[in-house]
Amino acid sequence: MTNHDRTSNNNVYLDYIPGYDSLTNDSLFKSLDSIITQIPKNSKVLIKPNLISQKNCSISCTDPRVIRSIAHYFNQFQNQVIIGDSPAFGTAKAIYQKMDMQIRELPARIVNFNKRTRVKLNNGLKIPFSTHVLESDYVVNIAKLKVHNQVGMSAGVKNIFGCVPGIRKALHHALYGEKSNIFEQTIVSLMQHLPESIHILDGIQAMHISGPTGGEPYNLGMLGVSENPVALDTAAYSTFNLSPEHVPIWKECQRQNLSGSRKKDLSFPFLSPEQFPSGQFIVPQQFSQVSFHPARIAKSTAKRFFLFLKDTVFAR
Repeated sequence: MTNHDRTSNNNVYLDYIPGYDSLTNDSLFKSLDSIITQIPKNSKVLIKPNLISQKNCSISCTDPRVIRSIAHYFNQFQNQVIIGDSPAFGTAKAIYQKMDMQIRELPARIVNFNKRTRVKLNNGLKIPFSTHVLESDYVVNIAKLKVHNQVGMSAGVKNIFGCVPGIRKALHHALYGEKSNIFEQTIVSLMQHLPESIHILDGIQAMHISGPTGGEPYNLGMLGVSENPVALDTAAYSTFNLSPEHVPIWKECQRQNLSGSRKKDLSFPFLSPEQFPSGQFIVPQQFSQVSFHPARIAKSTAKRFFLFLKDTVFAR
């Protein structure tokens, strides 16, 4: 199946999980078995969660129980499973370790996306992209459903931006954040560089009011799976009756007429978005500036370097 075929599949499997303590391998495996037509075996499988920062990580990051369950799913087929991300601050391993005391039982190693390969995007720009991702046979993108003060909401498509290593994300904010829709174009264009992939949305406990790190928990109970991250995001945003004007990345997907960017084109074999308790979910009414000031970049770079050194020592 080609990348175009996968992203043209608009089936979105939504399941209701009342809490992480209710999450079982069987419930998650059911969704994966329903949608994965060819399960990778004896392959390099990379799991890409959202491990943004140690700050408020129990709410702002993909829950470790979801990550661990997915690692077990692909591990049973003799795959080499790796978990990786490019956090805003610190290392992926240190962030995960803070959330999960059972890290030693994890059937996968955790890496930081430090190796990079430049890729060319549809808008003509070139940007560093994780070599770990490009060298994988299969990618499992596990996004956290949450509000984002700069882009409205963060879900499957936005999580792929985490494949851009470290400080490069901040530099892209600074260079293109206020130039028309170049920032949104870049994020959307990154999808084409993923190997064969599946996209999972951890909305069991979503985050609302503020984001991407400083929000509050919201018990939505949603676990979503799709081969098309655009369709998965459209389903999630439709749960809250949002419009593309609320989510610039979604708006860009519709501008490009991407498959799955309109709810009328989606199919829901399990539950539909209207079946989730979304009435009290609060999204930002005004966006923060996307572009970063050079002084902010310098400060964040120094902080990132300090935390990387600290985490490298203590996460061993």
